[in-house]
Formats: sequence, C-alpha cells, structure tokens
Amino acid sequence: MASIAETRQDARKERSEKQQAELRRNFDFVTNACYGHLNSRIEDRWAGYRMTNGLLFTEGARTRIGSIFGWIQAMAYHDKDLAIRAADDFCGQLDNLRDYGGEHTVNGPNGRADVVSEYRIELNCDGTLHGFGVLWFMRCENDYDGKTEERLRRDDYLRTRYRFSFNGGLLYHGPGGGEVFAATLGGNQLWSIHT
Repeated sequence: MASIAETRQDARKERSEKQQAELRRNFDFVTNACYGHLNSRIEDRWAGYRMTNGLLFTEGARTRIGSIFGWIQAMAYHDKDLAIRAADDFCGQLDNLRDYGGEHTVNGPNGRADVVSEYRIELNCDGTLHGFGVLWFMRCENDYDGKTEERLRRDDYLRTRYRFSFNGGLLYHGPGGGEVFAATLGGNQLWSIHT
C-alpha cells in the first residue's frame, strides 16, 4: 500500500503532466499556424466567421501576430521552454480578450433568439515590439442615438450595434522588450492587458 507522501507525489506529478500538456497545446497551435495558413488559424481560434465573441483584427494586427508566431518558432531553437511559455501566454491573453464581457441573448433574424457578445474587441498594430492597441466596443440597443456613429461597429448578421467604450493595449514585457511604462500586477507574464 502506498504511503501518503507517495500518493501526494503521484498527484503532483499528474498535475504537472497536465499543465505541460496544456502548455504544449498552445505551442503546437503556434507551430501549425506558422507552417499552415496563418489567417485561417487566426480566424478559427479568435475571430471565427459569425462567431458571437470573436476578436476583430486590423491587417497590421494580423501581420504582427504572424511576426510573433515566427519569433516564437525561432526562439524554440535556442530556448524551447521560453518559447513554450511565450506561446501559452500570448494565446492565453488573446483567449481572454475573445471571451471578455460574456454574452447576451437578442432577437435575431426571423425572430429567433441569438447569443451575441457584450463586447467586440479590435486589435491593431501600435508600433511597439510585439504589442497591440486594443479597442473595446460595447453592445448597445438597436435604438442607438448615433452620437458616436464614427466609432460604431456593426455585426450585420445579427444586426447588433456596438459603440466605442474604452481603449488599452496588449503589451509585451518579455526579453528584448525594453522599457514598458505600464503598471503591472501579477507574476511573470510576457504579455499583459492594460486599459
């Protein structure tokens, strides 16, 4: 019969193996995107067609993501552990942005109920190393007053309107990033979301 110490050690080992598998999953996603069709991989994971909570990317942001994925792949030849951590952190931050704000049920076309995101989030290239500008658009009722029409996003499929809410950034704090003048809370993240 196993001792309590052996049982705890086995549980820690199993937990560690699960964590490593999750880290590996994001690294494998980055690798497949680099050697496959990058835009379709981005669309499938973060900005799916008619996705209720997908991210919006400018062309500059798509290019930046490709650059980051290539950088992670190159880093893997020198420091595989850092590359795996970078892939996990970057993909995790984009997953967090994609899911921000939750969902809301609205009456869609033909009177059926559809689920839409409370926020649509746009990433753009902000000129910093591995960083992005982020714009949050909040869902508004269809009787929108039009005061900020120039900052309005519209989901034509569900006829849901979004108005500009606030801006921020997805900032890189990792190796070679230089000075980043932002207050951060938490651990050793390579990327962090700021408003």
